[in-house]
Amino acid sequence: DLSTKALADAKRKIGDQGVFLHGSFFDLELEQNLFDCAISLHTIYHMDKELSSSAADQEETKLYAYAHPLSWWEQFQDQAKVEIFPWRSFFAPHQKILIPDNRLGEKIFTLLYQLEEKFPNFFVKHFQDPMIVLRKKG
Repeated sequence: DLSTKALADAKRKIGDQGVFLHGSFFDLELEQNLFDCAISLHTIYHMDKELSSSAADQEETKLYAYAHPLSWWEQFQDQAKVEIFPWRSFFAPHQKILIPDNRLGEKIFTLLYQLEEKFPNFFVKHFQDPMIVLRKKG
C-alpha cells in the first residue's frame, strides 16, 4: 500500500497472517510467478490511469482515484482471460440508506443477488463496483 496508515491498520487487524509491503505496486520487486492467487479490493482505481507510479508521488492526504472504463481491461486479453462480474451494485452509504437492516433488507439483498446472477452484464454495465477476474493464460 502507498499509505503507511492503511498498512498499520491492516497489520493491527491481520497480524502475522499477512505480508505487508509499502510502496507503489509498480516499484515492488517480486519474483515472477510468486503468487498462485492475488486478490485486489479497492486498489486498481487508486493506481495512476497511465499505469505508472506517478500517483505514488502524491501526498498521502490526497487520495488519487480513477475509474477505468470496462473496455480498459481488454488490453490484458493476451496475458489473461478477462472476466467481469457484478460485485457490489450500490455504493455502501447508498445501500445503507436504501436497504433496511432487518428481515425485509435480507429479502431485498436475496432478490438483488438473484438479479445479479441472472443479469450480470446489465449490473456490470449500470451499477457500482464490478469485480474483475484475470486468469493467467498458460
